[in-house]
Amino acid sequence: MATDVQNTVLALVVGMFDAAPGATYLNQFTAVLDNGAGRSALAESLVQTSAFQGIYSSDLSNQQFAAAFITTLVGENASDASKDWAISWMAGKLDAHETRAEVMLQTIDALQGISFEHPSWGQAAQLFANKISAAAEYSVIQRSSADSMETLRSPFSEVTADPAVISGEVIFSQDFDHRDLGDYSLTEYQEDMGRGPGGNDNQLHTIEQVDNDNMLKVTLQQGVLKEGLQSYISLGQDYEALSFRFDIRFGEGFDWAHGGKMPGLSGVGGDNNATGQREPLAVEDGYDGFSLRSMYREDGRSVQYRYDLEQSEQDDAYQLGDNSYSFETGVTYTLEQWVILNTAGEQNGTVLTWIDGQLVAARNDYLLRSSDEYGINKVLIDIWAGGSTDAFRPSQDSYVFIDDLIVTTLADYEGGHSSFTSEIQLTSQATPLDSASEIQAADQGGDISIEESVEITGVGQVGTLDLF
Repeated sequence: MATDVQNTVLALVVGMFDAAPGATYLNQFTAVLDNGAGRSALAESLVQTSAFQGIYSSDLSNQQFAAAFITTLVGENASDASKDWAISWMAGKLDAHETRAEVMLQTIDALQGISFEHPSWGQAAQLFANKISAAAEYSVIQRSSADSMETLRSPFSEVTADPAVISGEVIFSQDFDHRDLGDYSLTEYQEDMGRGPGGNDNQLHTIEQVDNDNMLKVTLQQGVLKEGLQSYISLGQDYEALSFRFDIRFGEGFDWAHGGKMPGLSGVGGDNNATGQREPLAVEDGYDGFSLRSMYREDGRSVQYRYDLEQSEQDDAYQLGDNSYSFETGVTYTLEQWVILNTAGEQNGTVLTWIDGQLVAARNDYLLRSSDEYGINKVLIDIWAGGSTDAFRPSQDSYVFIDDLIVTTLADYEGGHSSFTSEIQLTSQATPLDSASEIQAADQGGDISIEESVEITGVGQVGTLDLF
């Protein structure tokens, strides 16, 4: 299953039911889409279920349905005037004989396309993204299922529009709002990062205001490789699972050349940095660890750039469907990375990455460490052009802006060093179960009370699926 299919199902279920699907139903719904049914067909079928009817009765007028749906979807995170407009818009479409499923899908798509900074709808968009993230943690990472709608809504019990609400304890955060605009001194650098710059840091950094927010501006000089912002944040101890989020913006006219590095989490044993090797990191050679930085490539294409015990210098593409996710200049993006370490020596490490709330990468088959003597213990703060060949050299001075760095424990795994091992049972595949036999095996537990069967017709495919 491609990650966009997983994200599609999560958004659909969160939007329609204000609930997480849980692993069993996530597997079933994604299998339907993977087998050729369209999203609209799945939504139309879900509308007919008793679970949906229990929330939005077919007896509701179009106006009443629209009001109930918008109120549930955005809560208090939009003004009454904005909600009234959305309700009128939905009701008008329903009066024009569009179906409930069609109008809900349009509304969900519209909300996901709104910037978190939008003055009227940004908070609602952030809330929806946070709920999708909480649903992903419940359904994908923990692979939890439930037998009631109440339980499937429990992952949202403490979710708000706060960007950090689904995370646990804050370990490190920096937003540069306390700094004056202009030159960024070495002393300020040391205070904010907890250490001085690395040897490849050109110290040509300034604080600039972008969209009324202070951001750290990093200069990548024309023709220069591997010099820019270069340091790391020491986390002070080892963690089994962490979230790392930051905002990044590429200035107008930025030269992508052949690519460059971006920040990411790392874990190392001993003194090595788990970077720069030309072979998979070998324990017998004194290396034990990993680094998981993001990287921009030519034309803004984005990837995860990893070193671990399995692979050196590997690009894992960030994708939405069959298309690579590409950055544009002049746009501020929010990247969030979750890393859950593998059982020592086993190939079951999990890494998930979101860009602006959209899941662009999900794998749980990484070999990140050979020993449980260490965990995630660094954040690599790298922003520079490279690669080592001339193809990576910028043709002109180019600028990157970074802001709102935050490292947190994952909410359900608070407790610090080596606080969980057996709680999460992950498979050695990148995404949840997708074969028919595995779905049937996963569903034998009867996680949800089955009340009806709904026939779903897709492209060249007719199947029967038990729904809520």
